[in-house]
Amino acid sequence: MRGHMTTLAALIISTLTVDQLSTVVLADTSGLESIEELSRPSESFRLEFTAAAWLPRLVGDITVGPAGTEFDVDNDLQLDSVEPTFTGEIKGTWNWIEASISGFAFSTSSTVTAPTAGRFGTINVNAGNRLDSSADMWSVAGTCSVAIYRPFADHRFPWSGSDPDPANTRPGGGYRADLKLMLSGGFRYVHFRQQLTDLTLSRSDEFEHGWFAVNAGGGIQLDIWMKDQLPFIDRFSLDVNTMLGPAFGGDSSWIWQVDAGLRLHFTPNISVYTGYKLLDVDLKADDSKFKGGLQGLVFGATLEF
Repeated sequence: MRGHMTTLAALIISTLTVDQLSTVVLADTSGLESIEELSRPSESFRLEFTAAAWLPRLVGDITVGPAGTEFDVDNDLQLDSVEPTFTGEIKGTWNWIEASISGFAFSTSSTVTAPTAGRFGTINVNAGNRLDSSADMWSVAGTCSVAIYRPFADHRFPWSGSDPDPANTRPGGGYRADLKLMLSGGFRYVHFRQQLTDLTLSRSDEFEHGWFAVNAGGGIQLDIWMKDQLPFIDRFSLDVNTMLGPAFGGDSSWIWQVDAGLRLHFTPNISVYTGYKLLDVDLKADDSKFKGGLQGLVFGATLEF
């Protein structure tokens, strides 16, 4: 009897397909979901293209020439109007690592009556003279960031073992919530030009120079899936980052930047965001200096592949 049962079992197993066998095995081991590493599409390689309108205003002080007077660019020269400025970014993300390149080009100008006397380069400005001034700044930056701690991820640290939480898994395998503590390093090139024409004297002068900065910093990224609460939103993200570093190309100089934004993902591939962007500089070269920067709100959209 035992021989007949063994033969019957062998016959049944031999007639099962591979898919049917897989179903039987998974049914018997369903409890392994909590200890096996889950598939995370969000940790595969992604490429993002962002285009944004930055609305910065120029603030700070400019001194041109060894005997130059310090002019307040927003009060004395009235170069503090909000100027819509295009800024773009290309970013690649893979698991714990991000790399990006970004840039912008800013320009502003004004015509004012000199409130006080002073010297700008080779021009001796008299109070009451009509002044035509402009300022231009463009910049390109590259950044590489590493997430050193992710408390809700399968791997809390890049070097730690896997400890997946099925409760933190949304449909499709991504995280319902993902928080990253980031460390960043990179470079930034800034080119600045300040021009002034004394219309009364018919004389012009300018200060123009470029600096290359090496910077470091960090930030946080928070990503929360929202489909359960708001069906028309896939998820929302909060991103805050700051970097600081010395700038080379003249005398002792520094560049500091802050980026903070809230992003709404209407689909896994399309999002819009609003935020705040600050670029603060202390730039010196050729007996001239500019201490100030650009700051303002930013609005943009991202395509992700």
